[in-house]
Amino acid sequence: MNPASCTPSDSRPPTAARDENGVDLLPLLASKDEKVWAPEPAVAPDGSVRHEIVMTFPRPGGAKETKLLVSGGTAPWGIAMITELFGLYGQDAAMKLASLDNSPSDLKALQAWSTREDVYMLRVWVKEPSGWHVRGVIPGGGASDRVIPLDLSRAVGEQVQIRIQPPGGFWSLNSFAMDYSPEVPVTVQKVAAQTARMLSGTDVAPLLAATDDQYYVAKKGDRAELEFTAPADSGEASRTIFLHSRGYYRPDVPSQGPANTKALREIFRERDGLARFASARYAEWRAAQGVVN
Repeated sequence: MNPASCTPSDSRPPTAARDENGVDLLPLLASKDEKVWAPEPAVAPDGSVRHEIVMTFPRPGGAKETKLLVSGGTAPWGIAMITELFGLYGQDAAMKLASLDNSPSDLKALQAWSTREDVYMLRVWVKEPSGWHVRGVIPGGGASDRVIPLDLSRAVGEQVQIRIQPPGGFWSLNSFAMDYSPEVPVTVQKVAAQTARMLSGTDVAPLLAATDDQYYVAKKGDRAELEFTAPADSGEASRTIFLHSRGYYRPDVPSQGPANTKALREIFRERDGLARFASARYAEWRAAQGVVN
């Protein structure tokens, strides 16, 4: 993303936000606070495992593009389902994870599936005269602030509507806003870490110095502390600090027994397969905890 796209200065909250049942969600999604939209994974009476949220925003001057500001991320149950999913591969789990490391096509196919299912990537649909169209994608991950460029060139009117269709249990959403401010010229100054040491004192700076095939592989309970030398502040402009990092994580899954091919087939071949699997696992967990509806 262009760094200038990360300089919102005129954010506008939604004027309306309702779910598939017409429930008013504006109190949950209009401002960044401690109130979040995070329904439990469950199968609705009509068999659906998804929700639908439609939000309305002002569209000053018939703006052709905007920055959608999103505060939220993957819900805890959704994160737990990553381990559950790869655990279904059993003794083939290590091989499956290795294929994602080494085969760009396998990784791309998994990302495309995640986007279609709205589990770890959440599509943003914009209402246009011809219907709803995907014009952006919200990435999953831990709760944080995200800036999503949206194309509004085909929308009409002084308002714009967007919708999302998140499966229950996979998303925890705090607030939405649209920012129509122009891009602001920015100066980007990259600063390398001066030191990077594990708690044991081991120097891992060489592993983190460049984008290459060398990785700092953290084990459970491990961590590294990095120190940076801040550049001088001229005092002539505001300064924002971003951590620019590259890497990935692997789920820690047991590699025992045969793969559960039936469950994997249902997850990857049937619509909302993982969401239904997650709902069933959640019901089992509640029953084990003695929770009664």
